[in-house]
Amino acid sequence: MKLFKKNPSPPEGSKKAITKKNEKKNKLSSFIHTRFGFYALTVFLFWIKTYIAYQTKFSLGTTGALQQFILLINPLAIVLFLFGLSLLFKGKKSYMILLITDSILTLWLFANIVYYREFSDFITISIMTSLSSVSNNMGSSALSLFHFSDAFVFLDLIFLIFLLIRKKIKIDTKKMKYRSVIALLSFSVLLFTCNLSLAEADRPQLLSRTFDRNYIVKYLGLNFFLAYDGYQTKQTSEVKAQASSSDLTSVLDYVNQNQTANNVEYYGVAKGKNVFVIHLESF
Repeated sequence: MKLFKKNPSPPEGSKKAITKKNEKKNKLSSFIHTRFGFYALTVFLFWIKTYIAYQTKFSLGTTGALQQFILLINPLAIVLFLFGLSLLFKGKKSYMILLITDSILTLWLFANIVYYREFSDFITISIMTSLSSVSNNMGSSALSLFHFSDAFVFLDLIFLIFLLIRKKIKIDTKKMKYRSVIALLSFSVLLFTCNLSLAEADRPQLLSRTFDRNYIVKYLGLNFFLAYDGYQTKQTSEVKAQASSSDLTSVLDYVNQNQTANNVEYYGVAKGKNVFVIHLESF
């Protein structure tokens, strides 16, 4: 008499399903171990954390399905391009350049999260060139502006470095074809063009009549905003460099020629009194 029965072997269909699942897992593992696979993982993690930051750390006033879609894709094009430059190198140098680029963009994102919490605005080039005044404005409250949840922007970077240090992901020393890298960079430019077209469709003359930095970040991303602000700052500096006191002559002439006569009824009625002027812009 048999007391125990042998475990029945799984059905043939289950075996095939398990085999396919293992094959997919092995393919994914093999892909991540390639240089392009590590690049793709880095891009994906940075993209997701940026989108989460947009939704939870900033008030961008996103409304409607189109704006939500633009907000989702706007970090991707520039990250694909900047991270993709690391693929032009090979071996450890490629991985190092990729992680350095990731670190710089992560610090930029983190700094804006903290700065936005205090000033409801984004860091500009002029602010970065006058760090002393910024630190004076923030004073001793700088540390209190940091929330523990802000640290999530560093988690993906720590995770990637851990994988490399623990050799969970091995360095791929194979050289990528320049043709493939150029194709990737070209695709990122095309993606940005599509992003810009969608932005212009929803917000015409976005770059020519910008009065709110939230619009630039909402439609084109935080990283593009840095480049755009850099260009604007350069343009302003060039105008200032070419300016002279004689430029005011035509302005003063116009003002003198178009002054209105004093209103006799009200002229001087506030003499000797405190006057409060309240200016409501876009009220």
